[in-house]
Amino acid sequence: MKRIAIIGSGIGGLTAGILLAQQGHSVTILEKNPVPGGKVASFRHDGFTFDLGPTLITLLDEMERIVPALTQMVRFLPVDPSCKYFWSDGTAYSTFADPQKSAAETERVFPEDSGAVEQFLRDTGEIYRKTKALFLLKPFGPAQLANIGNAPMLPAMLRIHPLGTMAAELRRRFRSPKLRQLFGRFATYNGSSPYRAPSMLNVIASVELRMGAWYPAGGVGAIGTALAKIAASHGVAIHTDTEATGLLRSGQAIVGVQACGVRTGNLTLEADAVVSNGDARWTHQRLLAPVGVPTPRGLLKAERSCSGYLLLAAVRAGRLGLAHHNVFFSDDYPAEFADIFERRQLPRGMTIYLSISAFTDPQLAPEGWENWYILINAPASGIDHDNPEVQARYAQAVWERLERGFGIKPEIAWQVIMPARSIEQRYHSLDGAIYGTSSNSLQSAFLRPDHKVRGLKNFYLAGGSTHPGGGVPLAMLSGNMVAEYLRNGV
Repeated sequence: MKRIAIIGSGIGGLTAGILLAQQGHSVTILEKNPVPGGKVASFRHDGFTFDLGPTLITLLDEMERIVPALTQMVRFLPVDPSCKYFWSDGTAYSTFADPQKSAAETERVFPEDSGAVEQFLRDTGEIYRKTKALFLLKPFGPAQLANIGNAPMLPAMLRIHPLGTMAAELRRRFRSPKLRQLFGRFATYNGSSPYRAPSMLNVIASVELRMGAWYPAGGVGAIGTALAKIAASHGVAIHTDTEATGLLRSGQAIVGVQACGVRTGNLTLEADAVVSNGDARWTHQRLLAPVGVPTPRGLLKAERSCSGYLLLAAVRAGRLGLAHHNVFFSDDYPAEFADIFERRQLPRGMTIYLSISAFTDPQLAPEGWENWYILINAPASGIDHDNPEVQARYAQAVWERLERGFGIKPEIAWQVIMPARSIEQRYHSLDGAIYGTSSNSLQSAFLRPDHKVRGLKNFYLAGGSTHPGGGVPLAMLSGNMVAEYLRNGV
């Protein structure tokens, strides 16, 4: 039995903790915030419940495979249509998991691309099925990348021109610029730009649009709560309000974690192995560098993913033709991503994502009201995130865009603004980058920070900033991989 310390109770950390405890280890998790769960947090006020991080769940089968008890504790509700998309010329288009409903919707809205959507989803779905064992279910590094040319899935991959960008492949696939914009948006699922992210990331669309979208009853925060309960049932000790402040090193091993807790004060946790569920770059710069572990040059140079400008609003229910998930596209998508990744400014022409989870789970808002979660992609650095005037002006710009561009003017009781800086402060995501590094190149997309830190024999990384990426199911997969490393004595 090993003494294992886990820094951070995000999804990756909780998953690793559960699996390591099941292996018979003594596991302690240190969490800086008052409640476990990391980014799957909730904000509750005046009878409303809002998500603060992810709002959509996919790959439910993988989550259930890793922690079977999760789906016994949390009821996952299907979301169909998975999303409704709007453009300022009045076009509206919904996506459905059912291929027949999807084909009918495409024929109705985009007859010039009749059949193209289904062919695209068939092709990307086949690639996902053939590549997930390599890309998602086990560690992936330079050796695996170098051997892709000999892999049996190569013929399927070549159909989407994997060395090109997402946007280039979408131009080949669809006549309609609107459909190119819609499918390009899936690059933002890992904080990237479709004009730079590799074409292989087009498979993300098939995961949501063909395998189904889900929402947990009680809000996405229910997942973190359930995983924490499962961990505790296996003997995992979770210390909330307790922040890791340093490491103790002996030779090539980390032998302890120093922390400061609201209730415990200063403490030192002796450990035979340590897992950090924090942002990989933050972990290297704030914890590992002070004990002489060099930060990988690639991690220092890697472009950060986008951040987010989050607006929560209590809105009186109305007949506005909306769905649970809604996207209101900007009129100039390339300029929007240039603002985010090149000019480093809040996009002047913003795409607005709106989640109204009370549509699927009415208990999340009082009767007659709706809980509006509005997210705008924002640069991770380079703007004044702390200026309340900037925040307020941008909120007004969002509401004006909804009214002038789409005819939507809700009755708002109150609103709360959560800028990118709050993401950095709450989760130690440097610069507010939600996903750590971006996937704006082939290398950054597939060579994310490894789970095992070089130069140390017992320090590991888990979470959305590592392989295979961000989002609840991928973070669970990362925690599973770390547990397998330790099971195999690696």
